[in-house]
Amino acid sequence: MVVSGTGAKSARGTSPDPWTREIVKNYLYSAADTMAVTVVRTASSSVVKDGMDFSTAIFDPQGQQVAQGLTLPFHMGAMQPALDAVRRQFGSDVQPGDVFANNDPYDGASHLPDIFLFKPVFLESRLLAWVCVIAHHTDIGGRVAGGNACDNTEIYQEGLRLPPLKLFEAGSLNSSVWRIVARNVRVPDKVLGDLRSQISALAQGERELLRLAREYGFDPLLGHMAAIVDHTERLTRAEIRELPDGSWEFQDYIDTDGLDPDPIAIRVRITVEGDEMVVDFTGTSPQARGSINPNFAFTRSTVYAVFKCLTDPGINANAGFFRPIHVVAPEGCFVNPRHPGAVAARGLGGFRVGHAVFGAFARRCPIACRRPGVGATWASASGVTTRTVSRSSISNSTMTGLEAAVPQPTAPTGSPPPSPTWPTLRSKPSRPISRS
Repeated sequence: MVVSGTGAKSARGTSPDPWTREIVKNYLYSAADTMAVTVVRTASSSVVKDGMDFSTAIFDPQGQQVAQGLTLPFHMGAMQPALDAVRRQFGSDVQPGDVFANNDPYDGASHLPDIFLFKPVFLESRLLAWVCVIAHHTDIGGRVAGGNACDNTEIYQEGLRLPPLKLFEAGSLNSSVWRIVARNVRVPDKVLGDLRSQISALAQGERELLRLAREYGFDPLLGHMAAIVDHTERLTRAEIRELPDGSWEFQDYIDTDGLDPDPIAIRVRITVEGDEMVVDFTGTSPQARGSINPNFAFTRSTVYAVFKCLTDPGINANAGFFRPIHVVAPEGCFVNPRHPGAVAARGLGGFRVGHAVFGAFARRCPIACRRPGVGATWASASGVTTRTVSRSSISNSTMTGLEAAVPQPTAPTGSPPPSPTWPTLRSKPSRPISRS
């Protein structure tokens, strides 16, 4: 049984004034967005440049997410576990100029095409923060071009697996790792080009953080980071309190994994008690033989993304949002597979997990979420190696039907169409306020 959401607090106890906190918060989110713009401007592949399958984020020295760029919602909770794995592996062996890589789904990452890069940011030899860029790469080796086949049966078929390692050490490229990547992918120009793009974005984030630290000071900036995360936690707990205490369930199905004919059940039970929420997948089918299993990090990130859709959009995506939400999944079930289960096409399973979580919320907040998605989940990855030229061509595309059902207002005849409404948990009648 795996449970996430420990409710751990930052070690910093300072409480800066709210005006300065907001200024610093907006700067940090702007810095994360600037990192994202750097990726778009410098990436080599259409998957990253046009499909924008990447994310950026900033973390405090303890690895708590403080800010995320305006990128993919399903990456919202995915970067922190990958950084946790890096920090466990290297401990104090972290120095200026290091860049760490990780794409191991069984060591904090997501699936093999998603390579996480992390860079520690130091100010005068003191660790100030971490910056991160995750990108879905056009190829990662393996038995199928694109690395996204749904009929793999173990992770060893899915491509190059990078445990937490140093891609740069003290500013020097680990050329051995670089050559290994180049030799194991079908389109090294695209993959190495996107890695360079990620490295450029990390450098951009580092510059922005150092500029901010020199203006506010090292310790005050850490205090502001802690206050930003704590403020988000308070707002998230207030949203959870809008829900009535109790439990409600929903069960959805995937017809088949493409190998075995039996349907895969995704059962979710949401329990709210005060300002804490438990999302429990006990009763979900065992992991599939095919590679559509979402690993636990992706399952947890999907839960966060769904709840984010139903809350005040002004609440930021950081560790404070994650703290009061606890995700439970038995090891070996579909949403928390055991090694060496295949996970390359984990998006197909993960999007259906999102549908199930929306369905559970619809039991108690039907105004904000009337039903799960329409079920139109489709993804493809195809590749061909030509005989006339020594290169491969790979295409990646994804469409999903994951959404909250948002009722649209109607306008009287002859009137201009009204703006869409975006109901949240507060769209339902609130519980009476106790005067005692």
